[in-house]
Amino acid sequence: MAELFKNAVYAGIGLVETVTEEVEKNLKEFQEKGKHSNNEARKLMEEFFEKSASKKDEFEDKLNNVVEKFGYTRKDELEALRRRVEELEEKLAEKTAKKATAEA
Repeated sequence: MAELFKNAVYAGIGLVETVTEEVEKNLKEFQEKGKHSNNEARKLMEEFFEKSASKKDEFEDKLNNVVEKFGYTRKDELEALRRRVEELEEKLAEKTAKKATAEA
């Protein structure tokens, strides 16, 4: 279930990136064709990115709510990764100590 959810999130992020690139491309084309001045194109881009930023914040809030409902949080994931790193560091330290003892 978590993998499906992750894939959906990545698809959403990819979609946003693709749309942003298309908007930039279209505005540049309008500007080149003389349909918009530099100032108008810049203003349209700024408006688009402001709206995108607010939608991104909304999306993140909704995403966090859904993630919490499934009992899966970033904090849990980070803590698990932190524990795993500590375990690996301990194993590495043990092997390094054994190797140093064997060489001595």
